[in-house]
Amino acid sequence: MNEEIKDQIKDATDGEQSAFPYSIRLTNKTEQIHMEPGMTLRDYFAAKAIQGLYAASPERANHIPGYWAKDAYKIADVMMKAREEGKELS
Repeated sequence: MNEEIKDQIKDATDGEQSAFPYSIRLTNKTEQIHMEPGMTLRDYFAAKAIQGLYAASPERANHIPGYWAKDAYKIADVMMKAREEGKELS
């Protein structure tokens, strides 16, 4: 894969890391790109966090869903930060 295509893939995701591998299709001669990046790693972490929040308090599962979503993304952000700090230590 040439550098121009790698740059286009990076630009298309706006710096967000994909939780799952890309599906990329290139055509010969024209090098057209088809990308399906899927959910971001942050979204994946938030989904896992909200599952844990609901599992820990099933009696409150129907109350204030927006509040739970905000908490899930706060947890996801902390997880992303810890992940980056872990990379710096290794």
